[in-house]
Amino acid sequence: SGQLCLEDRVRLRGNHVPVELAVAEGGVLSIGSRTFINSGTSISAVTQVFIGKRVAIGNYVLIMDSDFHDVSDHTQPGKSAPIYIEDDVWIAARATILK
Repeated sequence: SGQLCLEDRVRLRGNHVPVELAVAEGGVLSIGSRTFINSGTSISAVTQVFIGKRVAIGNYVLIMDSDFHDVSDHTQPGKSAPIYIEDDVWIAARATILK
């Protein structure tokens, strides 16, 4: 199974639109201390998504480390690569971060 690691004081604000955190089998999603994730955000880790400490993530941000399926053949798995977001980063609303 996948691994979800939340350090201390991680805050998720999903009171009007849920926050989605998804980790595939063998994947790792790691979120550093004092990170804030706003409503409507979706984070998916097939390989690895690492989010540092004190990161602020705005509304409706999409973070995905995988294509999920091959571009030309949707029956085949897509490419995946780790995502690293360093400490003290602010990600504005509706940003998309891909591998």
